[in-house]
Amino acid sequence: MLMSFNKAANEIEKIFRNTKVKSSAKTYWETFADQVDKDGVWDEKLIESAKVEIKKWLGKHDKKSLITLWEQSESAVDSPDEGDTLKPDQLKDALSDDLLNDVLDRLGNSSDSEEVFAGSYSKKKKTEKEDVEEEDFGYQDRFGGFSDDDDIDEIETIRDDDDF
Repeated sequence: MLMSFNKAANEIEKIFRNTKVKSSAKTYWETFADQVDKDGVWDEKLIESAKVEIKKWLGKHDKKSLITLWEQSESAVDSPDEGDTLKPDQLKDALSDDLLNDVLDRLGNSSDSEEVFAGSYSKKKKTEKEDVEEEDFGYQDRFGGFSDDDDIDEIETIRDDDDF
């Protein structure tokens, strides 16, 4: 099952919003939110436990799907390797870090007016065409790339004679 990195991060967020941390009455999402509010330093045991949950989810996907997700991740940008040369465990390790970072960034970007502790996560259901468009352009949009709506004439460009 092929999906975009953004869609995978949405799935992980759902898991975190609905899965309780072992030996706690709170979900991963609630526990991470508490840590953000208190001191902004992550509990390493909680981070490792969260990565285990992500790897469980990743374990449900074949190598081709893992490669597709990895190619859209920050790890791929920083790596000289090609996805098909990596072993599944290497892909899962890299993806668990990147997916966790993406989800924690979302938590940090939540506004006070949002329902951070909602028991369920709802999202507008996309049509298949919208999902394909997201997969095609999600990587560029995620890193500030151009969208179809950008008019190249309106974008300021850097010239050789510009001073920095």
